[in-house]
Amino acid sequence: MATATIPLVAPQTLFDPRRSQLNLRLTKMLGLGGTRRLRASVDLYNVLNANDTLTLNGSYGRAWQRPLSILDARIVEFSANLTF
Repeated sequence: MATATIPLVAPQTLFDPRRSQLNLRLTKMLGLGGTRRLRASVDLYNVLNANDTLTLNGSYGRAWQRPLSILDARIVEFSANLTF
């Protein structure tokens, strides 16, 4: 006996809402004398702490359209680059 999958929803008819994520970078260039320079940066990811859905359950049943993953929380990253 063979099994078959019957699509209950036509392809290309269901779409997720748009994702809204704001990322910022602040950079400061500092001269250290001579040819040496320091570039200090702060990166802020998901500044507005959006929790948009990344993936939904596409299998028909009680869990259909339930979020499987969402955007990560706010993240701060510090970095520096020394040129000499």
